[in-house]
Amino acid sequence: MSSSSNLTIEFWGVHGSIPSPGAAAMRYGDNTICVSVQLSTSQRLILDAGTGIYQLRQSLTGDDSELFILLSHPYWDHIQGLPCFRPLYQLDRHIYFFPTPCGETLWGTALEQMDGAHFPVKVDDLTAHTQCITHEVMTFLDHKGFDISAITTNYPGRVRGVGLRTVGMWWCT
Repeated sequence: MSSSSNLTIEFWGVHGSIPSPGAAAMRYGDNTICVSVQLSTSQRLILDAGTGIYQLRQSLTGDDSELFILLSHPYWDHIQGLPCFRPLYQLDRHIYFFPTPCGETLWGTALEQMDGAHFPVKVDDLTAHTQCITHEVMTFLDHKGFDISAITTNYPGRVRGVGLRTVGMWWCT
């Protein structure tokens, strides 16, 4: 965890490809990619939704902050924790998604896994107030108080990276 004034950064998962529980993975963590950036008590930016998002959800108990989930790309290790993310099922929770530009639906690949065949709960069954933002993403986030910018990446496929200008942190996995 890193903290700067009102900013808190927490690493919930940093392991690649598959979760790897056990003593051998304890040094770097055993969950797949998920990082949260909290600017205030009312807003939290979530970078990727690997299995680390499961631990993040436990820290959100009793918290009704707006959530902004930015997905760098739709590889399995970056989206596999999303269907079990409890805030998706909270009636008064507001969640904004920023999916990668691939996939057949507006939700993109991350939520396409919630189709009734791959996961028992369908996207239409979610009770949180969800919105998928696909255009002018950085402008939308800027209006919400996030001082970030898009960056290019050197990674196979269509991968999005962001720079958190406030703390000089760059995210692209």
